Amino acid sequence: MSWQSSLPPLYQKWSEDFLENPLPSESKTTCDDCIMCKPSPGTIQFNAVTKCCTYLPEIPNFLAGGILSDDSEESAWGRDTFEKRIQAQAGVTPLGVGPTSEFSAVYGQNGFGFGQAEGLVCPHLHTESGQCGIWKYRESTCCTWFCKYERGALSNKFWTWLYKTLKQTEQDLSIWCAGQLDIGSYGMRYLLHSNTHETQTHSRDMADLPTLKAIWGEWWDRKEEFYKKSYELVHALTWDDVVGITGPQAHANTKLMNTYLDEVHFSSHPKHLWAGKFEIAHQGKDRSFLRTSNQYDPIEIDNEILNVLGHFDGRETAVVIDEIRKNKSIEISHETLRSLSDFNILTSTET
Repeated sequence: MSWQSSLPPLYQKWSEDFLENPLPSESKTTCDDCIMCKPSPGTIQFNAVTKCCTYLPEIPNFLAGGILSDDSEESAWGRDTFEKRIQAQAGVTPLGVGPTSEFSAVYGQNGFGFGQAEGLVCPHLHTESGQCGIWKYRESTCCTWFCKYERGALSNKFWTWLYKTLKQTEQDLSIWCAGQLDIGSYGMRYLLHSNTHETQTHSRDMADLPTLKAIWGEWWDRKEEFYKKSYELVHALTWDDVVGITGPQAHANTKLMNTYLDEVHFSSHPKHLWAGKFEIAHQGKDRSFLRTSNQYDPIEIDNEILNVLGHFDGRETAVVIDEIRKNKSIEISHETLRSLSDFNILTSTET
């Protein structure tokens, strides 16, 4: 199995060309046996029915075609759920199948229930088995989001940049497919009328029937065929082809992404550290759970180490460690120090 196997096959193929090191394994995120559905001190617990799948993915036209073209038995249920989204018309354009305006109005609002609200569960999640029906064709959000990270904020930085790169690629290639398959000038003007892709997405199910037919042009009654042909076009592309289509930004993104990936694999703790801002999510007799920017991923440390974090004031780390050893008789291992740095319990201005 390839080290890129956590990505969908198409993105896996491309990543083998643009990544210089293996993807972080992120073994703490266990989708098959969701860690977030199990009670644990200091953590938020997800609904076992929904897991993190209270999200309606925006599937670009070429991945939509991949779902529809996959006639394997294991993909049958997921393909059926996707066909129902297309038949419902809401959010369906030549660029792909996106969230409905009703979903978008709720998602992200305070208290909307991420990981909790069964009414917002993804239609492609098989709630009985807990499996994703379109796993092999996950879009950029679903294939790069993790509740927990092996190296905390350091890993998150890499995955966030991979998400941005794939998301931009999805948008650019969706438009390219629409042009290659000639949806017509009216459809292209309508879909590109806004400078923000979000506006296109959130308004795409608001058009009346005549407008929708005009957007699709000669493809109106052949939407699934359009998506399948989009998949054929994109599936044949190498990453060099993708860069040639999407422009120099993709190349620049991958250079920065590899810098972040190097940090995940090879960086140690910085030479100068300060105590960062954190929340004590749970404090026990001997150990505590601390939380920084990721509410789903607290770090567990000994209370004796918690009590000496204030010693880290920007002086050379080795000096502080030696001071704590002499004055407090506390040994802080390299692994512990690196973990505290990874999770921003200790911070640095070094990059």
